[in-house]
Amino acid sequence: MKKKGDKKKNREKREAKRIKAEHLVSYSHLDNTKKIDAEGIGKTLNISHGGMLFKSHVPFKEGTEIKVSIAIGEQIIEAEGKVVHVTQKENGLFNVGISFEQSLSLNEKEIENLIKK
Repeated sequence: MKKKGDKKKNREKREAKRIKAEHLVSYSHLDNTKKIDAEGIGKTLNISHGGMLFKSHVPFKEGTEIKVSIAIGEQIIEAEGKVVHVTQKENGLFNVGISFEQSLSLNEKEIENLIKK
């Protein structure tokens, strides 16, 4: 896990542009047998059809699986993914980056339109 101020040696190359947005997200963390071992609520910081960054009280391990439900306006978007990075912030929260296993059915423009509503 990285701490605030740590520099990434190898910057990831994203396939999709992340859109800054704060929305409620509920998550279910899965253990290695695909059973839920933790659940909670956080807030998105950014999102794309390929992944997202959200705030959490939980320091997830990189590589673990997670299911999320994101509330954007009247719509709930569900996705599954893997934790790709976790950064501890000064306030004790964690920024958790996940890469979706399957791209969201929404494209960048559709995500932007939902967020602007």
